[in-house]
Amino acid sequence: MKFYYQARTKEGKIQSGTIEAFSKKGALDVLEKYGFYVTSLKEAGRGTFFQQRIFLKKPSIKDIAIFTRQLSVMLKSAIPPVEALRTQVSQAANPDFREKILKIAEMVETGSSLSQAFSSYSEVFNPFYVSCIKSGEASGKVADSLNYLAEHLESEYNLQSKIKGAMLYPLMVVMVALGVSSLIIFFIIPRLTDVLENLTGELPLSTRLVISFSNFVRGGGWLLILAFFFGLFFIFQYFRRSQEGRDFWDKVSLKIPIFGDFYKKIYLTRFAENLSVLITAGLPITQALKITAGI
Repeated sequence: MKFYYQARTKEGKIQSGTIEAFSKKGALDVLEKYGFYVTSLKEAGRGTFFQQRIFLKKPSIKDIAIFTRQLSVMLKSAIPPVEALRTQVSQAANPDFREKILKIAEMVETGSSLSQAFSSYSEVFNPFYVSCIKSGEASGKVADSLNYLAEHLESEYNLQSKIKGAMLYPLMVVMVALGVSSLIIFFIIPRLTDVLENLTGELPLSTRLVISFSNFVRGGGWLLILAFFFGLFFIFQYFRRSQEGRDFWDKVSLKIPIFGDFYKKIYLTRFAENLSVLITAGLPITQALKITAGI
């Protein structure tokens, strides 16, 4: 059974999220065990779609980077893994992430290794992440492996931020172009049409096409155009989720003029960064290459 809870931490901060347990008492016992003072505990229904989306929101790379960095620092300070994970439960901002950390702590407490516990949530902690931890467990340097991972995730987050920043200007140009085009289609062309229709002689084909397109858009055609592009977008996203779609897009993206070189630099940077982290964590080069190829 799943329960929604609201509780206070030992520091007095209010936390809320979900927890799975066989009964309400079991959920309460688990929360109190991890240092929460429960103020509200209700069985979770299906809820609205909006509520479900909030609680099922996937942790961002920033969330995982912060978690990894803090866990590394705590393990280096000789804090037991279970206690370190319990502390992270109250620190995580994402409710779904808090729930996963809580379950990982339970698994570690019952005898699972850190790598086994993390591998149970492959949608959050990918094979790259788990392999680094497993390597750290084998060498007795889990804290160091987590530190490498934290640096890698922070670097990845910074790279993503730079990419978004680089794409901001082209996006603004496109938005301005769309705004100007809309202004021309909805306001300027209709006024010019009245003037041109009073002129003698036949209008050029290009002018007639522009006027016809303007009339089409103003007559509700913009909805069809919008639906068409949204449809293309969703079809493309659905296609990209398949392995064939990802392979196809990866090949095409590298051949796009101008953007192809940009993508190549991004992929090479990530490849080198991922391989460096895995080798530094102690993995053999062959295994590191296999893991990097699957990311």
